[in-house]
Amino acid sequence: MNAVGGFVPPMIIFPRKNSSEQLKKGAPPGTLFAFHPSGWIQTELFTKWFDHFLERTNPTKDSPVLLILDGHHTHTRNIDVLIKARENFVTILCLPPHTSHKMQPLDKTVMGALKTFYNEEVRLFMRAHNRAVTHFDMGELFGRAYTKIQTAERSIKGFSTTGIYPFRRDVFYDEDFLAEQQRHHVPHPVTADFPENNEPALCHSPNILPKDIAPIPQLKKKIGSRGRKPGRARVVTSTPNKDELEESINRSREKVTKRLINETGPSSLKQSAKKKQKARSPSTSSSSLTSSSEPFRANSSDEDDLPLSSYISPKQCADDTTECIFCQEMFTMSKSREVWVKCVICDIYICDFCK
Repeated sequence: MNAVGGFVPPMIIFPRKNSSEQLKKGAPPGTLFAFHPSGWIQTELFTKWFDHFLERTNPTKDSPVLLILDGHHTHTRNIDVLIKARENFVTILCLPPHTSHKMQPLDKTVMGALKTFYNEEVRLFMRAHNRAVTHFDMGELFGRAYTKIQTAERSIKGFSTTGIYPFRRDVFYDEDFLAEQQRHHVPHPVTADFPENNEPALCHSPNILPKDIAPIPQLKKKIGSRGRKPGRARVVTSTPNKDELEESINRSREKVTKRLINETGPSSLKQSAKKKQKARSPSTSSSSLTSSSEPFRANSSDEDDLPLSSYISPKQCADDTTECIFCQEMFTMSKSREVWVKCVICDIYICDFCK
């Protein structure tokens, strides 16, 4: 949404591999649909959404666009989006970490209401149909809830309450910064006024203060062990940030290349061969194993009972036409350690995701 009340049609990500027209039934007009097994945003999916955003906003040199996003890695470490944004007059601004509940307009006025209306639609649906909601019902239920919150009033209020437009520096109060101040609190020295005593001292030994015996402990700075730099507010499309991201990506590629070279070297091949010989069971009967042309044997209903040595990887599969009965994925395109299930009656195969 923008500061004048406009909305860009949303993007819905379904946790599955293949598309279906039934999933799109009842969704808001212009909705972009995406599919991924995890159901979460990915780098390539965000690139697809950004193309959708450019088609709807049509930024030009005379009318550039400022896109405000949170610090998710798909937003800040997506080199394809950065290049497209610079070429299409889009400036991407990344909000500081842990501030979206205060500074992101969507979180302030839209997301809470959207969840409330969607939960109400789900409750009414389950009460009327007496069954659980499936993926094929979500599009219509989401469309009803989204229509109720898609108002210019919510959009304008979201930008005004966060101080983005109209721009206001004093939109936040002192209590909003208390949590951050407590993390870096340093005790101030306290000086107490004692009455002056002019009587001669009975003891002439030197004064020893408690801090001389046990020094005051200093507050140590907490150092994170996650191995990555803390996030900050920045212009993602700026030249310094783009150059830094390209260098980081190149370093990561070099590390991956070196690791692959080490893993495919002669010594690593010998070690892997020894491990395979140790893992191979000498008492395995020939009847329990399938031929090398079959992608997987599944004579047992329990996957855990099947020895790992009997699994056939996609590279070892001789039949390139073997595919999953549900998603039509070729076995040669699956992961090397992925487990497929075979029906012993009709000789069809099911991939690991569809089973």
